[in-house]
Amino acid sequence: MNSLQNIAISASAGSGKTYTLTNRFIYLLHAFEQPERIIALTFTRTAAGEFFHKIIEKLCDAAEDPTKAASLSKELAITADCARYHQLLHLLIHSMHKLNLQTLDSFFFRVVSSFALELGLSGSLKLLDESSEPRMRNEVRDSIVHRPGELTTELNEFWHAFKQATYGQEARSIEKVVSEFIEQLYALYLDTPDADRWGQAATIWPQGCPWQTSVAPDWEQLANNLLAALPDDLSKAQINDFNSAANAIRNYGGNEKLNTLLNNALAVAPDILAGQATIKVRKELPLSSALCNALADCLRAIIWHHLKRRARKHPRRASHFTGLSRQLRPYRAPPRTPRLRGSHPPPRTRLRRLADGRSRSDDAATDGLPPRRSI
Repeated sequence: MNSLQNIAISASAGSGKTYTLTNRFIYLLHAFEQPERIIALTFTRTAAGEFFHKIIEKLCDAAEDPTKAASLSKELAITADCARYHQLLHLLIHSMHKLNLQTLDSFFFRVVSSFALELGLSGSLKLLDESSEPRMRNEVRDSIVHRPGELTTELNEFWHAFKQATYGQEARSIEKVVSEFIEQLYALYLDTPDADRWGQAATIWPQGCPWQTSVAPDWEQLANNLLAALPDDLSKAQINDFNSAANAIRNYGGNEKLNTLLNNALAVAPDILAGQATIKVRKELPLSSALCNALADCLRAIIWHHLKRRARKHPRRASHFTGLSRQLRPYRAPPRTPRLRGSHPPPRTRLRRLADGRSRSDDAATDGLPPRRSI
């Protein structure tokens, strides 16, 4: 460790990561004598406390025992005696109020608090603990769906969209369904906050919607075409699965229920539309061109069935999406305090992800911070 370089440690629990990292901290402390510029972050407060305790313990031992001082100096590849370690210990203790030995949540909260205005946040920020999170989320949800005497038009539009999006669904708790709907809608709102772009097919698909069909789906004919395209070498269990899929397609206009095979097909819809795909039907099954085409027709009908209903002409289309946009704005302001641990938007449903052509992964960008010595 006689030169400063980046080190990545990948090891299982109990293999000595903390031991190595404490040595790294002491090395940086010896090299630069600026403990406040060393960042050591952990996931839990317990781990941060243990990390600090080990550093103090090593410095105390090396400051009192020449043998331990020589051993530690050899490990760190530095020249230091008891007096030097006593000096480092004194420096560290007198800088405790400025140390950056803390949890990831605490560190990033400090960053967010320092640049609150630049991030568009106002008011006094506080780190939301897990016990108060459900209560705060419920308060925000209630402020969106229930405003007596205020934004009556927008509330009507919100509930209209809710009924369209949850048509045919069954659930024991309406509270859970409403919360999930708001979370999914909010993720889309973050992607495209401009209300004028919502519900406009020409804007979403400038080259034309790839799922649109020219006529209303003939579910019976689609099911028959699927069965007619089956190869002869399928097992009895696989044939039964395709028969189940065909029955689901026949009844889809009424109950909108998919079986496992159709769900697996939706997961690889781009491959099926391209005419070359493999799906799991008891086992991995490469699909013939004819079977791909038959399945592609079924998937187009299923997806367009939902898109057509959700994009159905509305006499107040502009105000409809503007109203939804206004209803979702409270999610950007207090009392919703940003969660700093894994605060990614909730995933889209499979049909929505396929419809808008988005991938499963979300892009993330981070701004650069002033240079610091880091472990």
